[in-house]
Amino acid sequence: MAKRGVLKRLADAVQHAAAGARRQLGLARSANDAEYLRVGRTGEDAAAAHLRGEGLEIVARNARVMIGEADIVAREGEVFVVVEVKTRLRDAAAPDMSNAVAPEASVTRAKMGKLRRIGAWLAKRNGWNAWRIDVVAVEVRREGKELKVESVRWLREVR
Repeated sequence: MAKRGVLKRLADAVQHAAAGARRQLGLARSANDAEYLRVGRTGEDAAAAHLRGEGLEIVARNARVMIGEADIVAREGEVFVVVEVKTRLRDAAAPDMSNAVAPEASVTRAKMGKLRRIGAWLAKRNGWNAWRIDVVAVEVRREGKELKVESVRWLREVR
């Protein structure tokens, strides 16, 4: 029984890694993956524009390190900000969870732990004296073939 659980977790990890590699290479497995990537990119673009409008400098987007990825790395004065962007599509054809759950609700304790490790690694590697983790929640709706940003919420200093 225990062996089956280990094999299942290993198979899930391999499948997750393969999906991540496809996304990084821009290869969509299906039309749903392509739409997922398009919604995510729309959310990240909206988040970056919102942060710039609030006076933050965007230092990097999709900053990859060995332990994960920061969607956006920004700077506000002397404070560096690791930004997690969560985007939800508000559409009758979208999955129920996408319509019913606030984007920021999907930032789990495990995700926050990973963001802390990513931020600590970046801080050490780059000599940051001060840093924090923020979340930007974006809601997008579909209008025909276009995606329109419905709302952007910036949750500051969630670390």
